Amino acid sequence: MNDEYLRLDVKCQLEERFLRLTYSIENRGGHDVYLLNRFFVTTPQLAIEANRALVIFDMISYENIVRVEKCAPTLPKGRTVYRPYVPLVSPVRAGKKYQDVISIAVPIEEWQPPGYGQVPRLEKPRLRTFGGIVFRIDYYWSAAGVQERSQTIGNDQVVTPVFPPGIIPTTQTLRSGLIRLNIRVLDRR
Repeated sequence: MNDEYLRLDVKCQLEERFLRLTYSIENRGGHDVYLLNRFFVTTPQLAIEANRALVIFDMISYENIVRVEKCAPTLPKGRTVYRPYVPLVSPVRAGKKYQDVISIAVPIEEWQPPGYGQVPRLEKPRLRTFGGIVFRIDYYWSAAGVQERSQTIGNDQVVTPVFPPGIIPTTQTLRSGLIRLNIRVLDRR
């Protein structure tokens, strides 16, 4: 599901100890767009985890794949706030392009914030080979009257859009196609 005004390109480079996933988003629209791609943590101190991504093992058409996601995780039943995992945004200005690199240790293990996606896990993981990767990133468009607040968290300058009263942004998703790649994973399912 891709937006006609946004172009997502994803490239993967498998190294001995890391998967380097490079994604770029070109904004061909007339308004700014905000990528929900910057996680932060509050302990042991407030810091940005810009290189962090959700990593979820999935099965598509009877094939095991790795889903790498830059988005707010779905809240488990009974939870009402995202903190301390609220993603901050990276703005992509109208007519501009944004690029980011995620490094994930190989063999890859699933990662979701504690308290999310709790499923029974094997004590000892199995080393397996999966057949590909799918990348997903959430975003929302700017609107008239939006103001941006900048602040520094740790060494990172971050942006928080502030929408006028009564305007709630609609989160949308960009997804890559399946990137075929044999990749080692530690599967605890």
